[in-house]
Amino acid sequence: MAFNRRFNENKPSREASSEYPQEQDANGKKNGEYTEMADQDPPPQREVYSKADFESYGIRDKDKMGKFEYLFIKRGLLPVCVYGLIFLFLGNTAGNSYICAQYFLRLVGTANPSEWLTKGVAVAVITFACVMHSIWRTGGIWLLNALAIVKILILWAIICLGYAARSGRFENIKAENPPPWSNFEPDQSFEGRSTGFYGWTISILGVLYAFGGYENANYVLSEVKNPTTTFAPSAIAAIVFTGLTYILTIVSYYLVIPIEQLFPDENGKTAKPVLLFFERLFDDNERVQRAVSALVALSSLGNLMTTTFVASRVKQEIAKEGIIILPAYHFWKREYESGWRLIANLFSGSGGRPGGNDNGLSGKDKAPIPALILHWGTSLILILAPPGYLVYQLFTRLHSYMFQAIFGMILGGGILYLRYVKPLRDPAFQWVALSKKAFHVPGVLRPVFPTIYFVATSFLVIAPFIQHGDTGESKLSQDNKLKWFVFPAVCFSLFGAGIFFWFILDVLLPHTFDMKLYRDRRAEFEGGNLAWEGVQLKWVPKSFIEGKTPLPECDPRLPYTRQGNRDPETQNGLSS
Repeated sequence: MAFNRRFNENKPSREASSEYPQEQDANGKKNGEYTEMADQDPPPQREVYSKADFESYGIRDKDKMGKFEYLFIKRGLLPVCVYGLIFLFLGNTAGNSYICAQYFLRLVGTANPSEWLTKGVAVAVITFACVMHSIWRTGGIWLLNALAIVKILILWAIICLGYAARSGRFENIKAENPPPWSNFEPDQSFEGRSTGFYGWTISILGVLYAFGGYENANYVLSEVKNPTTTFAPSAIAAIVFTGLTYILTIVSYYLVIPIEQLFPDENGKTAKPVLLFFERLFDDNERVQRAVSALVALSSLGNLMTTTFVASRVKQEIAKEGIIILPAYHFWKREYESGWRLIANLFSGSGGRPGGNDNGLSGKDKAPIPALILHWGTSLILILAPPGYLVYQLFTRLHSYMFQAIFGMILGGGILYLRYVKPLRDPAFQWVALSKKAFHVPGVLRPVFPTIYFVATSFLVIAPFIQHGDTGESKLSQDNKLKWFVFPAVCFSLFGAGIFFWFILDVLLPHTFDMKLYRDRRAEFEGGNLAWEGVQLKWVPKSFIEGKTPLPECDPRLPYTRQGNRDPETQNGLSS
C-alpha cells in the first residue's frame, strides 16, 4: 500500500513528453488514446506508465516475491528465479484436494477407499476448481465466498456444541467419569507434552499454516476495490476474528474429547478430531457422520477455490517476468475472456471473441487461463507423486517451512539490513525516509518487531537440524510418518534449484550467447488504483542492456503500449 500511495502522490503528467509523443494517427486519434468501437461506449481513460516510472516510484507487488525482489534489487533475475520456481511447485492446493477427496468418499459411504481412488477424486476436485475459475470468474468468487461463510458457520457450531456439552446438555458426556473437561485440570493439561525443539517446530509450523491464509489478500490487491483504504482494517479484523474462532474451536474439542483419544492407536492411526467430536456427542450416528463429512468436504473445497484463485494470479505474474521457459512462453502470461463471458456476448449480439487481451481492455471477466493450466499441472504432481498417507502432511510442512520460515527469516533479516546496515554502506540510502509514509511506528519499537520476527523464523529454520524427532512424553508425535529431514531437504533443494536456474538464465546464457532478457513494463491506473499491468519480454543482445546501443522501443502492436493505430509495418520495435 505504501508504494501505491507514494506513486499516486508524485505521479508525473502524461500530457506530452519525448517518450510519449502526442501526434495524431491516420484516424485522427492521439497516440495513447483508445479507439472507439462500433456500438460500444469508449472505456474510461486511464493513465499509462512505463518501466522507468516503476523504477522511479517503487511500484512493486505486495507479496513476498515483490519484497524479495526489492531486497535483492541488484541481483537481476535471482529473486524472481528463486521465488518463482518455488511458488510454481509449492503454491498449490494438493493437500486440501486430498482431504476434500477423503471426506467426499466418506460422504458417499465408501469404506476404506484405495489410495488411487482417493487420488483420482482429488484430481477431479482440483480440476473442478481450475475449470470454475476459467469459465466463470465472478461465479468462482461467489462460490469461494459462500464456502468461506459455510466454514465459519461450521466452526461456530462446534464452539456452541462444545460449550453446550460443558453445561450438561449432553447426558452421555456429562455421565463420563472423569468428564472430558478434566483435560484442563493442572495435572492433566500438559500430559503427553513435548519438550524438544522438533515438537515445538512442527506445532508452530502447523499453526502458521492454519493462519497463513491472511497473506492471500496481499497477492491479489489489484482485485480489491480501494486497497489503500480497505485492506489494513479488513486484514486486522479478519486476523482477530479468525484467531478467536480457532482458539475457541480447539477449546471446544477438549471439552468433548478426552486427550488420550487423540493419541495414535497401536496401528499408528489417529482419529479425525472433527469426526470424533460429533461421534461422541451424537453416539456415532451414521447420518450425523455423513453430514459432518459433507460439511468438512465443503470447507476444504472453499480453501481449494481460494488458493486456486490466488495462486493462478501469482503464477501469471511469475510468467510476466519471463522465467517460464516453456514453449510459447508468452502464452503463459496472458488473460482470456472467461467462457461465461463469451457465451453471454454471443447471446447478447455483442460478438465476443476468444483470444488474449489484444483488445487492450482489462475487463473484469478475464481469467488467467494459462496460469490456471500451469497451476493444475503442478498440483497434479504433488497429488500423484507422494504416497497417499503423506500428501497432506508433506504439503503443509513444505509450504509452512518454505514460505513462513525460510522466506520469513530472509525478509526479517532484510528489513534489519535495510534499516541499520545498508545506510552505513550507502549514506544516500535512508530506509526510514522510504517507509515513513506507509505507517508510523514509535522510534523505540522500530527494531523490536523485525527482530522478533527474524529470531522466531530463524528458530523454525534451524530447529529441525538441532534435535531430530521428539523428546519427553509426547505421544502425539508418534503419528509422524514423515522423516524429520524430508521437508527441510526438499525446501533447500528447491531453493538451490532456483539459484541454479538463475545462474543459467542470468549468467550462463548471456555469457555464452551474448543475450539477456529485456523486460519493459506498462501500467494503468484508474481512480488512483492500479487497474492493470503489462510486461513485454524479449531476449536481446547484451549491448542493449548495457547501454552501448540504443534500446528498441516497445512494439506498438502489443496492447499495453496504447500507442494508437499506427501501421505495424512501419514499426521497428520488439516483437512479441
